[in-house]
Formats: sequence, structure tokens, C-alpha cells
Amino acid sequence: MVRKDKIKVVCTGLMVELFILVSITGASYADVVNPGEKTIPYSYQIANIQDYPDYVLILHGTPHPSLEVLNSSEFSFYKLSTCSIYAVPSSVYQEV
Repeated sequence: MVRKDKIKVVCTGLMVELFILVSITGASYADVVNPGEKTIPYSYQIANIQDYPDYVLILHGTPHPSLEVLNSSEFSFYKLSTCSIYAVPSSVYQEV
């Protein structure tokens, strides 16, 4: 019986220490913009896409975007994504 009481005391002590530690540590502000600062969005644009009318350019990313057909407009994706651009012949794209 003494052993169970000892375990309860140790567990209660650990919970109190954990509560105190969580209470005094600061919050994390990873993507918060501080006052007086501004965000700079990243965007991309393929300038000579009209020179390749026989191809469809597809942007694929992990985790985002899963699939996006590119045109001459600007595009962007999440900063931690891993992206690739594929040039697919229009005839093959139309079959799918």
C-alpha cells in the first residue's frame, strides 16, 4: 500500500511541475507578423509560356497544390511545399 501512495505522490508532483512549466513558458509566434513589419508574398510567372502552344504545363506539389494547370498568370504555393512543373504534350493531356 505504501508503494501505491508513493507512486501517487510522484505522479502528482510531476503533474504540478508540468503545469508550472507550461504556465511560465511563452507562446510560440512562428508565422506572426510583428507590428511595423510586412509579409512579402512569393509568386511566380512563366514568361514565355505562349511560345509552347503544343504543351500543357502542370504544377504538382506536396502537400499543396495537388494539381494545377498553369497559364500566363502568376501562381504561388505554400512555402514548405515541394513542387515540380511538368510539360505534357497537349494531345496526351486531352486524352486524360
